[in-house]
Amino acid sequence: MKCIGNRLSDVIVIALAVAMIACFLPMQLIRYRASARSASCSNNLKQIGLAIYNYNSAYARLPTGSGGSSSGDGGNLTVGNADRLSGLVGILPFLGEQKLWQEISTPWTGNDQTFPALGPAP
Repeated sequence: MKCIGNRLSDVIVIALAVAMIACFLPMQLIRYRASARSASCSNNLKQIGLAIYNYNSAYARLPTGSGGSSSGDGGNLTVGNADRLSGLVGILPFLGEQKLWQEISTPWTGNDQTFPALGPAP
């Protein structure tokens, strides 16, 4: 009987250890995920800051707050974007997004419509 009691207490100790690990593991995972999100966000902000710095080095000014093309003939919103383009579009080449910048800065024709470089009014 003494041998069975020792085995039973070992099983209880192992079960308690497993239960404690099962309780604390999700909390630790939540902490790791939050830390990873924070590091990712921090890295993205750093990349945007470096892109703005490099833009300033290249053009001796900061990116404009808005820009783009004018609306052209007033009533037709597909002629231009009425200077509503975000300043972040100008730093795309400095973020390593040269292909996206080429797409935006090239006129586009499709569905029997032609849009100017930098796109229509949003």
